[in-house]
Amino acid sequence: MSEEKQFRFLPLGTFVKVAKRGDKIYMIVARALTKNKEGNPRSNYRLAEHPKGYGKDDILLMATDVDVVEVIQEGYSDESDKEFLKDKLERLKEAPVVVPKEEIEEIPEPDFTQLLDMGNTVKASSTKSDGSNEQGDSVQKLKKDPFYKFK
Repeated sequence: MSEEKQFRFLPLGTFVKVAKRGDKIYMIVARALTKNKEGNPRSNYRLAEHPKGYGKDDILLMATDVDVVEVIQEGYSDESDKEFLKDKLERLKEAPVVVPKEEIEEIPEPDFTQLLDMGNTVKASSTKSDGSNEQGDSVQKLKKDPFYKFK
């Protein structure tokens, strides 16, 4: 069994390498605290890939303190950072334990046949004179654009 790493709350702007991501380097652009199963603090980070950063077509990687395998360069930290952490740790005492990702079940896709049609329940399938299906058309439009009726 692997040894649990000691809790560490890295500053914004810290450059790190992450498990299972090869030699890619990431920068911490957002951070938060949660509790693990045992109720101990757990750092959570949003990471932007270096040197790309975060743009319109990029995604942020989500990682925990356990995922960080190497700190390349630590970001700026001062007294306000220490106060921020102290406040977050105090609030965390009352927070619920967060279930790790691998224990969360997938959320099923919604059943579009039960949708409300502007306050009225979608009627049973009826065929129009052109041979198309009203309910099917409405469901397909909702899948493509859930706000199509408001335009």
